[in-house]
Amino acid sequence: MSALEERWSPEENEFTTKYTQCIQCAFVTDEPFSCELYQQSKPEFVLNSQRECPKFKSNNPIIISSMDDKTKEIAGGIFGLCTGDFLGLPVEFGTRTERILDPVTELRAYGTYNQYFGVWSDDTSLSLCLTESLCEGYNPSDIASKFIKYADEGYWTPNGKAFDMGRTIKQSIENMKEGKPPLLCGMKPEENNGNGALMRILPAAYLLKNETDEKVKIRIVEEICSLTHAHPISKLACIFYTETAIRLLKKDLPFLAYANAIDFVLKHCSRMYEMVMPLYSRVFSGTLQIMPESKVKSGGFVVESLEAAMWSFLKSNKYAECVLKAVNLGEDTDSIASIAGGLGGIYYGIENIPENWLNMAARKEDILTLCKTFADKVYK
Repeated sequence: MSALEERWSPEENEFTTKYTQCIQCAFVTDEPFSCELYQQSKPEFVLNSQRECPKFKSNNPIIISSMDDKTKEIAGGIFGLCTGDFLGLPVEFGTRTERILDPVTELRAYGTYNQYFGVWSDDTSLSLCLTESLCEGYNPSDIASKFIKYADEGYWTPNGKAFDMGRTIKQSIENMKEGKPPLLCGMKPEENNGNGALMRILPAAYLLKNETDEKVKIRIVEEICSLTHAHPISKLACIFYTETAIRLLKKDLPFLAYANAIDFVLKHCSRMYEMVMPLYSRVFSGTLQIMPESKVKSGGFVVESLEAAMWSFLKSNKYAECVLKAVNLGEDTDSIASIAGGLGGIYYGIENIPENWLNMAARKEDILTLCKTFADKVYK
């Protein structure tokens, strides 16, 4: 067997080019061996497809023009989140120094988890579980049941298996499986303030877009957060982020959405979150956009993740710039890019997510169907 055949053999490794973008490309008629570009010139980007083939053209593209406006609005945020997730996943845990030396400018595969192009992590999986549950109204027990299915059955995963699940989420889901009330399953210690609730809260913004009772809005966000992360630090991050997304859905420009979210939190949350407000002083200063990159931290602590995502969004002028800024901060690249990408997808719209990225999303047809269903339910 030749070196080429060995690399492309599906029997050798389930995470080799058997699953790359090549088999989804319009230049391939049957299997990767039939790639027209490969037959013509055997280019390196086809033979070793760890990075995006610059000639990639999907043979089953999403037709954005066929969507109604409501579906577009929801798909913008959901695909924005998902795309940021799978752009960042291959380089998760890499340092900022590594990204300076080797910046991400295109879609990649394999890497940290040895996954193929367009594979997303728990950020997207749990967001889709929440989205599906909200299609039938807000019900914490139903959300919890879908989180359990995700952990046990690989529900709403790209390839049938949950991976990259944080310890706080794992323990919270174990609490759910033991039969504890869903709203009492989240972890309360201060050390359990990773970004695992923030990274999946975006669908709540669509549900609450037209909610006029601020107390109801805050309560629902707090409860969705508390399914896994019950500490006030995480709750406040989710409240602020959700309100920012809502303001974008209401057509605020980015800096106005940011300012209005700050006003919302200061007006409605200052007293109940008095003890943790100082942690968010840089966010609530209203000046994240002028903070130098060297001051931006990009770890998994929820405060850092919110700052990094907001900074990436506010410092950008288009969707691709937003998520690539987030990825190239290093460290928790998939989560920060998905958090930033959700806002970027809402503001810039699904039309402005690069076509080759959008069409590489694993299970893109299933995600689009879910977006249509969600639009029919929340925008009656």
